[in-house]
Amino acid sequence: MRNTGVVKEINGKEVVISVFKESSCSHCSKCGDKEKISREMKIKIEKEVSVGDFIEFEIENKNVFTAAMIVYIIPVFIMIAGYFIGEKIFEKEKLAVLSAFVALAISFIIVYIYDKLVVKNKMIDLVKVISITKKGE
Repeated sequence: MRNTGVVKEINGKEVVISVFKESSCSHCSKCGDKEKISREMKIKIEKEVSVGDFIEFEIENKNVFTAAMIVYIIPVFIMIAGYFIGEKIFEKEKLAVLSAFVALAISFIIVYIYDKLVVKNKMIDLVKVISITKKGE
């Protein structure tokens, strides 16, 4: 998956970039640049960059697929498991449904903690820089 971002900060070899939205409306000039930014992220870069330079980078599809599985698919399975466990324990439909939503909430908390502790630090190494365009070119 390819994205483009602009360099915001430089800390040695680690660079903080503001990533542009990759949607159909991101290339329109109706809104300002601030609305086109989706998030910030840190990447490692070996080349010389300056604040304001544009960086095109890529994350391998298998890593994007793994992230999608963790965020979208696993919580659904945990919710279904929570329902069946609740049904076995409580033997009542309402409590089984409640236990399914409790399991779903717990899975979201786990995904959030995993994102903050593991993915944020690992993301730096997963990004491959394709090209750098100097500011003003």
